[in-house]
Amino acid sequence: MTRVIGIVNLKGGVGKTTTCVNLGAAIALRGARVLLIDLDPQKSLSTWAGVEEWPSVGEVLNDEVLLERAIVRWERAKCWVLPAGQDLRVKAGLFANRENREYLLKDKLDRLTGFDFVLIDSAPSYELLTINAICASTEIIVPLQTEILALESTIPFFETLGEIKSKYHPKLKIAGILPSMFDARTNLSKAILDQMRSSQHLGPLMFKTYIRKNIRLAETPAQGVAIMRYSTSNGAEDYRSLADELLNGWEPTSNKGGQADCTDKNESTDEPADGIINQPDNDNTEVAVNN
Repeated sequence: MTRVIGIVNLKGGVGKTTTCVNLGAAIALRGARVLLIDLDPQKSLSTWAGVEEWPSVGEVLNDEVLLERAIVRWERAKCWVLPAGQDLRVKAGLFANRENREYLLKDKLDRLTGFDFVLIDSAPSYELLTINAICASTEIIVPLQTEILALESTIPFFETLGEIKSKYHPKLKIAGILPSMFDARTNLSKAILDQMRSSQHLGPLMFKTYIRKNIRLAETPAQGVAIMRYSTSNGAEDYRSLADELLNGWEPTSNKGGQADCTDKNESTDEPADGIINQPDNDNTEVAVNN
């Protein structure tokens, strides 16, 4: 069964995109087939991957483009990407009045095969796109800065999350709260991390791993690469640790590696779909949409 993990926080600047990309890359290095979905109109993940001009998730949700035609290979992260377009918020407005509009992404992913993990980068706001990200997820990760204002924002966030879960997705699980941007040089950062861990409400949900502030992490988007392919830094170490904690003994179901061939299994051709680039020659894994 594919694990669909939403990276969610209604506050911006907490490391959602950084976590989506680098956790996805760390999981892929363990032999998993990983799809990253950019569901944020700011399209930071798409820019990072260099696939801004491509069939987008908004077009997929509006049934303008087939899902498998919009998925593109990001070789430098060893993942696949379903990018956001320039007009994602406009596209979201087009399906705002559709029936079951909260489950459009879930319905698409339910028919997608060939991936072990799907990670969704969500918008930092309470809107239909964010609700779609949550409803499509089997579990969510909540990045949380080790800063006082971020800590204070957790109460309204979890109240909102509880409302969404109750109304739309009662089976949603919280994989964990991920402390991010931890600065070991400051006593304040250490004190806030301790406060998080000792909290009656947050403590049981906390990952053991925390993400340290690291200049190499900040440099990777400009290089179009995940941290594991860029530097042997604290950032790479932290996201490998998070992957270990999240996977908890997971093993790939085959020895085919972390690549995927996005082809429609109903087509007779063995060639990859037109919308696929950087296709490895030795990849035989099939990704398809079941109709």
